[in-house]
Amino acid sequence: MLTSEDLPETQKIIQKETKFIVQEETSRVVEKAIAPIKKDLKTIKSDMAQIRSDVKTIVNFFDMEFTLRSLIF
Repeated sequence: MLTSEDLPETQKIIQKETKFIVQEETSRVVEKAIAPIKKDLKTIKSDMAQIRSDVKTIVNFFDMEFTLRSLIF
């Protein structure tokens, strides 16, 4: 039979287990919610790298054109 002294210990155990379960469930829900965002972010990063490369190529081309025209005239 439980005594009045057992109640605080029982409460501590229940609180500890409840906290653990809530943290696990919250973590699972958050991870599921952010998975599509991570995928989109990866795509955006790849696109940004390609854009940087394209801009660098364009700038180099026009720098070369400007340099050549400066030498000719």
